[in-house]
Amino acid sequence: MRRRDCSFRWRRLAFLLISCFILGCPVNERTERMPSETMINDDTNTELECEEGYTEMGGECVTNVGRDRDYDGVPDAVDNCPDAVNPDQQDCDVDGVGDVCDEDFPCGSVLVGEVTTVVDVQQGVINFSGGLIRLLPSGQVTEISQFGFYSTPISIGAHTVQVFDPADVLRARLNLTDGEPEDESLTEAEGEGQGSSLDSDDETGTDAQDGDESMNADGQATDETTELSVPSGIDPVLERDVEIQLRDMNETVRLNLLVGGYGRWAGAVCREGVERSEFFESPVSIRVEPFAGGDVQTFYTDSRGFFETENLLFGDYYVDFSLDGYVPVYLMKRMDQLGFVVFNEDEPCHVVMSPAETQ
Repeated sequence: MRRRDCSFRWRRLAFLLISCFILGCPVNERTERMPSETMINDDTNTELECEEGYTEMGGECVTNVGRDRDYDGVPDAVDNCPDAVNPDQQDCDVDGVGDVCDEDFPCGSVLVGEVTTVVDVQQGVINFSGGLIRLLPSGQVTEISQFGFYSTPISIGAHTVQVFDPADVLRARLNLTDGEPEDESLTEAEGEGQGSSLDSDDETGTDAQDGDESMNADGQATDETTELSVPSGIDPVLERDVEIQLRDMNETVRLNLLVGGYGRWAGAVCREGVERSEFFESPVSIRVEPFAGGDVQTFYTDSRGFFETENLLFGDYYVDFSLDGYVPVYLMKRMDQLGFVVFNEDEPCHVVMSPAETQ
């Protein structure tokens, strides 16, 4: 019986060998998969070859978070703006610098607006003609038209808009300094400068313009005729912060600017823990001092505990409330609205004073 089984096994083995020789041996699926699995197995110490800025993890190339300082999912090595979040890597002018941090790319937004001023309360708001607009940090300068309008290209990001008075610009260009005596030659130079730059009907101004054109044709003095700049030594009469978002790309952003406006503060002064209907026996003094220096004005509360200031020019002020027997209140406020403005209008009592401690 054993001899028969043994011969059967030998015949079967011979049949398999002949079949394998003629048809090829069958391949086990398990043995076929093993080589590829071991290439990404951590036990084999085999890592994938990943691009710069990426690392192998779990058999895949993922962002190396240790080299992505703005955490936008794009490694610093390939991030076109590594210090600002821009996962979309948008670069409209294809200069290798992302739009969010490219200060001079030509496909940003256009900032436009009207610049007005108040020189007299009775006269109201008028156009702020002339003068210059400067954007920071780029330093880009544009001119305000005679109708008070301006238009300037602006990139994505945070900017400070500065407005310069045309009189200050002219004085700086003519080397005039406040407080210095003007001799005859200086006054004469001022007259010539005004005639050449401001009066287009004057013959001197016409000749000066013709001279500038010839100089341009010869390639001379191009900086003065093609590029605007703010003379050194003058301060802006207004500064305003503006944020341009990615959604503003290729859009027009409007920012109206008001220079030298007037407003009035008003409100009620109350004692701590006391209803407003119970007034102070003596009027509270309100001392208003310009932050940049100037005349100090003092106002008082009326019999109802209310106060109202006179017209105040736009700007920053120290405002002090004082009354004997009470702790003074010191505040710093910015006047930036025309007309009547309620002091701390969100509070039922606009200014609260507490009794001073008695010794």
